[in-house]
Amino acid sequence: MTRTEVGEKIRELLAREFKLDAALLVEGATLRGSLGMHSIQLVSLAVLLEETFPEVEASGDDFDRYATLASVGDVIDFVHERVGAR
Repeated sequence: MTRTEVGEKIRELLAREFKLDAALLVEGATLRGSLGMHSIQLVSLAVLLEETFPEVEASGDDFDRYATLASVGDVIDFVHERVGAR
């Protein structure tokens, strides 16, 4: 899966599950600031990513990495690294 495909899927997921305006889902948009996501939503995002992309785990080494994901672009990079590793 290309990075572009991963990005499209993540943007669709964010828009659908968190009722976010797709126009706001640019790579530089911050999850907490620009998009106004709170901690419970970020935990939900981790679970949704694991369900959508089997290569991503909401535990272990990946769990520590979630704390560093600040923007839509960070999430795309994180998932693409795992999807590309298979």
